[in-house]
Amino acid sequence: MPTRSYTSGRFDESHPLECQTEFRLARHNEVMPGIRDAVPQPCRIEAVVDGIRRIHIPDGSRLWFDGRRELIDVKRDVCDFRDAGGVMQRLLGSAAAAALGWDYVMITLAALGDQDFNDNVDLVQSHRFTSVTTRQRADAAAAVAKGTLSLGALMNLLCEDRRNGLAAACALMVRHVVAIDLDRPIGPASIVTAAPVAMTRLPSIRL
Repeated sequence: MPTRSYTSGRFDESHPLECQTEFRLARHNEVMPGIRDAVPQPCRIEAVVDGIRRIHIPDGSRLWFDGRRELIDVKRDVCDFRDAGGVMQRLLGSAAAAALGWDYVMITLAALGDQDFNDNVDLVQSHRFTSVTTRQRADAAAAVAKGTLSLGALMNLLCEDRRNGLAAACALMVRHVVAIDLDRPIGPASIVTAAPVAMTRLPSIRL
């Protein structure tokens, strides 16, 4: 299939993608709090089913800060998981996930949120390569450690120019320092909290 790539600031690597759902998922992985690592096409599954050798390459894997590991297949629509090819992918993917002790997750375009949510994701990830200073990082971490605050207050804390303050705040979300509410259109009144903290000794999804 035709592929394109998404260069991640969070994971410091380029991810090959094959469809719109994968591209949307890559942007979510870049932004969503709690995601520690993500790997596209992490493994190759081979099995003999009804005497026929089957091969499947899952679309991705994710590691969460709480230690959960997911093996992921994506489709544009849930109906695509119900045809013959989709059923076989589900069979092989779920079997491989069970063997690894991971969760098997099916993701569709609709499951990745509404337009407002994805507009917010796009805004945050668009600033993933914005440089932030050690002082800005420390100031933001100290501010959210005291409790929730508005995005406007954080922007003012980070930069005199509010536009630069927004870019820095978004970059700090990509860097697991703060978490901006994505459920409502992002603006100065948006709620900002501390990003989740990873459990110690996280496992790996690098097979």
